[in-house]
Amino acid sequence: MEPATRWRPQPTTGSRENATTRQRLGSLPFNIPPAEWRAIIMARPNLLLAGSQSATSAMLLALKPHLSRPHWRCEAAKGLSLPQLAKGTLILCEVGALAREQQENLLECLDHVEEGVQIVSTTATPIF
Repeated sequence: MEPATRWRPQPTTGSRENATTRQRLGSLPFNIPPAEWRAIIMARPNLLLAGSQSATSAMLLALKPHLSRPHWRCEAAKGLSLPQLAKGTLILCEVGALAREQQENLLECLDHVEEGVQIVSTTATPIF
């Protein structure tokens, strides 16, 4: 999958098959191929959305109807206080801003998250 910063909203046109796929999967954000979007919303992998705050916010908005409830949102700038999660989706905002100690605490907390919980992280700061 390409980084979020490379995706640009584009009008979609195409075959009837693509239109049917889009109807089933909802509107496709940015220029994500239908097969990738299907994998993202059906397999529910953990995700790292890297890009500008506006790009990651737009992607989260597109993902939200497909994320399991309840949604738990943690802002790195406000400190991490993770709830005990047995189901749903944990949205970690601006993980690139976490200090080393916060990263270690996050890793320890994530070791106790149940297997069915999806984790979606965002960052505007390059982390690789």
